[in-house]
Amino acid sequence: MALTNNKEIADRIRQLRTHGITNDSCFTYEYPEYFKILPQINYWADDAKRIKSGMMLLEGFVCASDSNPVWMSDADLQACIDANVDSIGKF
Repeated sequence: MALTNNKEIADRIRQLRTHGITNDSCFTYEYPEYFKILPQINYWADDAKRIKSGMMLLEGFVCASDSNPVWMSDADLQACIDANVDSIGKF
């Protein structure tokens, strides 16, 4: 479990939880705008060209929706939807 009063860190944790990053933390790297899980296949998890500037998450890092202490308010969720309305459904 991760707890913080830092909004930036809480936002990053929220992103991880949204994507269900838990047991893969030993192969998960953090970047300024995203997280990357590198599979062990073909040694990708050890490939510097794939890792680039990513910071490996600490061993034992757990991020799961069922233990999330930080939730968006209705107003924050609506603001996020409004800010991204042109991108919704286009991925």
